[in-house]
Amino acid sequence: TVDLTTGIPTPVGPIGFGVIEMTCDTATGVLYATTDRDDPAPANSLATINAATGAGAIVAPVTGLATSINRSVHGLAATADGTLYGNRFDDPNNRTVLFTLDKTTAVATTLFPVWNSIERTTGLSNFNGVGSGQLIGIKGTGGNVDFHVIDLNPATSTFLTNFTLPGGLTRLKDLTEHQGTLYAILN
Repeated sequence: TVDLTTGIPTPVGPIGFGVIEMTCDTATGVLYATTDRDDPAPANSLATINAATGAGAIVAPVTGLATSINRSVHGLAATADGTLYGNRFDDPNNRTVLFTLDKTTAVATTLFPVWNSIERTTGLSNFNGVGSGQLIGIKGTGGNVDFHVIDLNPATSTFLTNFTLPGGLTRLKDLTEHQGTLYAILN
């Protein structure tokens, strides 16, 4: 956990494997995470994390996406209705795609390309501040990233703003919403 006033982290416990994305399904209170494509436990999988102990459990490897390229899920968000969304560069036409993830099988169902670019997507968040049926996505690498509003119906992605990382930082890793404030992990 992280104290939002002081920024001081308090360890809960070991997950048991590496994770690269995490979100909370507010409908059920379950924490979901994804493992990296190079993680041995097993690679590119959906997992749950026990919020009280920190212990992780693999649900299943992520399957159902268009290409056979082993790529990690680089964005994970749960909406208020419990739908789990992910995004990653996964298209033979060099596009990042948005998909839903089945929470019991980790089977992905592609919804639509988010943007036509090979720029890496590094985050996805359900953010109440942008409206119902919308997500916030991050596009870009290095010191400059773009925030986009992703409308789920109709399927569109609209530029919101550009964000330049503070001096010495090179990556906006992930973002999440808590009580109307958007938080980002920078490194």
